Amino acid sequence: MKKIVTIIVTFLTVNLSFAQEIDKLSPSMELMKLIKFENTLINTSKLGFAPFLNQLKTKGMPEEAIQELKGVSDIYFKQVASDPDLKKEMAGIYEEKFNKDELKKLITFYKSPLGQKSLQILPEMTHAGGKLGKKYAEKYSENFKENLTRIMKKYPRE
Repeated sequence: MKKIVTIIVTFLTVNLSFAQEIDKLSPSMELMKLIKFENTLINTSKLGFAPFLNQLKTKGMPEEAIQELKGVSDIYFKQVASDPDLKKEMAGIYEEKFNKDELKKLITFYKSPLGQKSLQILPEMTHAGGKLGKKYAEKYSENFKENLTRIMKKYPRE
């Protein structure tokens, strides 16, 4: 009986200290946890790297090599995203850009169903927006290149 009581007390103590640790999080760190910063960064990185892998596949790289590259890139993205210093520095950026009250409002929003949905689709939206930006940049790039070339020729380097 004494062992059971000891186990229960230990369990409650551990859970209480964990709950207190969550309560002690600064609003910026609570936000980082809520937005699942690590997972979001990993997913965004994978989405951004996928076109490169597809390009290699199109150029004839064997599937085995593609999978090997995917494996090492997944490890790399996880290493970067799980670095505690990165999370602290990112939380610091949030603290620079938002005051405590605004951070609390962001936390409330991200806890809402709409906030949760936005967190789920944000990597896809960022990736899709990047593709659109590239599409329209290419649409106007020829004229831009011509103007750059004209100006560079006008001012030759010594």
